[in-house]
Amino acid sequence: MAKILFQAEMPVYRVPGLKYSDEEASSVRTILLDGIPSEGEISYFLSQGTKDILVSPWTVNEVWGFGQYVPSTFKKISKNMPQSLFHELFDDSFTDDRNKTIFQLQSELASKGSTIDSAIIHKRRDEQTVRNKVHNLNRLVAISKEKGLIDFPYPILKGDIQNPEEWDDILIWTKKKFIELYSKLPMNLPEVEYETRTARIDSNERNKYGYLEWLKERLGDNLEAVIVYGSSTTDDSYKDYDNILLVHDMDQAYDALKGARPSFFENQVLHNSRFGKYIGINIFPYEDGVIQKYIRFNNNPLMMMESSKVIYGSFDFPIVSLKEAVERGLSQTHIKMKLIAGGLNWVYTHPERILGKPNLFEFFVKNIRFLFQNALSFKEGKMINTKSRLDRMLREDYGIVIPSYSDDPNEIRDAMIYSRHACARLYDVFLSRINMDDSIFVS
Repeated sequence: MAKILFQAEMPVYRVPGLKYSDEEASSVRTILLDGIPSEGEISYFLSQGTKDILVSPWTVNEVWGFGQYVPSTFKKISKNMPQSLFHELFDDSFTDDRNKTIFQLQSELASKGSTIDSAIIHKRRDEQTVRNKVHNLNRLVAISKEKGLIDFPYPILKGDIQNPEEWDDILIWTKKKFIELYSKLPMNLPEVEYETRTARIDSNERNKYGYLEWLKERLGDNLEAVIVYGSSTTDDSYKDYDNILLVHDMDQAYDALKGARPSFFENQVLHNSRFGKYIGINIFPYEDGVIQKYIRFNNNPLMMMESSKVIYGSFDFPIVSLKEAVERGLSQTHIKMKLIAGGLNWVYTHPERILGKPNLFEFFVKNIRFLFQNALSFKEGKMINTKSRLDRMLREDYGIVIPSYSDDPNEIRDAMIYSRHACARLYDVFLSRINMDDSIFVS
């Protein structure tokens, strides 16, 4: 049984002037545990939450990792901890480190901004989604300004989030503000060389990525390059396409693509259809080097480079060191751990929120695979891209199976608890007492 070492309640961060839902909690109770809680214990802790209070149980090892990769979260968790307990659990490396904060902000910039275009182009959004995007933007600005890293207005708000007619404008504005942050946030990383890749696709790939012609027709001369990455380039069985589009004018691109909801089925692009493979799109400006920063800030840029394919135009890939790639993967892992914990509270109380949304369910539970993939890169130097191989290793070596979606609310709740427990187990095996090496930073 996991023992409670410390618990404290604190207010949830709120953006001044942003309208929040009455259903959102106003505070969070953090529980620090000396070991891995069982699924039953996780369920018990979560049951102690109320409409106004979220409950987040963390192990000491996980909080130690936050101190290395998400220092703003570590600072909140340990804020009211007795000094004697703090010194017993942590060491002198847990200081207010500017370098680590920059690294965190870079990773969160890539992570938090990556799904905005899905909300615009595929209309995967509701009022809560739009609010979260604006909230995340302001939170990153607030942390950056607190550290004196950027000169940026705060808070930054646009339009009426409660009016669905304004959602596209708010989301496009938010994405462009994220792009601004890429140019303002310090790089603080070593200079790298670049490898230029030009589109070369054979007849089979031309058919496989047949939606390219649709993109070219929609965007015309505004389209400079298309980069495909993810499972469609690494696995024979894939459910979607992940694309980065490089354009000269972002406003024109959004005018051409917003609300299109494209999927690819039997060599044609469908709109608003439940058939075919989802065409995921992430739009970036071709100029200003923003996309190179996005790749370096994203999960393990070496694996991304390995799995990416230019199917139109050309692109200069940054060639990063193995050290930087692994550290970035670990940074993104800790950010996703926070995400699954937040999602667990959300789903535990109201599992019906995910009914009929298998993609959202998968978004949460696949973090088991994500953590495992980056932990293997760190511990064993294994760069594994294929989902099928990772899932087989999880099943055979650790008895962990990534849950499948069910229309039963109780099974949804149980699957989320199982996923949280599985992540804690894997973390304890691979990432216990992890320590970030400052050698990747430029002083």
